[in-house]
Amino acid sequence: MDDLPQLRYRSLLEKRWDAMFNLLGIEPDYEYPLDFPNNGENWLPDWILPGDPPLLVEAKGVAGFQDMDSHAEILRAKRKANSIGLTLVAVGPKPVKTEEGVLFGVAFQPRQIPTKAFLDLDFGTKGFVNVTVRTRYDVLYQSTSEAFRESELAHSDKFSANYLWRVAQLQSRWNPKKGTP
Repeated sequence: MDDLPQLRYRSLLEKRWDAMFNLLGIEPDYEYPLDFPNNGENWLPDWILPGDPPLLVEAKGVAGFQDMDSHAEILRAKRKANSIGLTLVAVGPKPVKTEEGVLFGVAFQPRQIPTKAFLDLDFGTKGFVNVTVRTRYDVLYQSTSEAFRESELAHSDKFSANYLWRVAQLQSRWNPKKGTP
């Protein structure tokens, strides 16, 4: 069941989100360095979700989504993402079901106020999954994956973000014999 790449994550939370992306058939780049030629800096966002434009994702164990737009590390990441014209989504400890949908995190779009980002999962026939990350007004990321079709989850009737999150938690359990995540 543990078919995650053997990466060294900075936290168990990052390992869990990576497992979730893996379950959804999304293949983001983990800590791929982004260079800023104007000042010689570089930055390692937690993930870059492939797309046009790509979506940057940072995982922080912030207790409430309302606190994300004041978290110092997230604000630094937001400034860097916005300086190159990309959107950053800061994700928290887990997806949260709300009346508006499954709350994925907080979206920091260039030149816009922070807003809630939602994760929509549309499980099509034959195990395909359509993944959409959106705000109330904008689609930030879309993906259709066949990878889900090969999974044992494709034959389950428990399709929900919460169920997938529980599976991701099981796949990314801490192993004290291996040390860090």
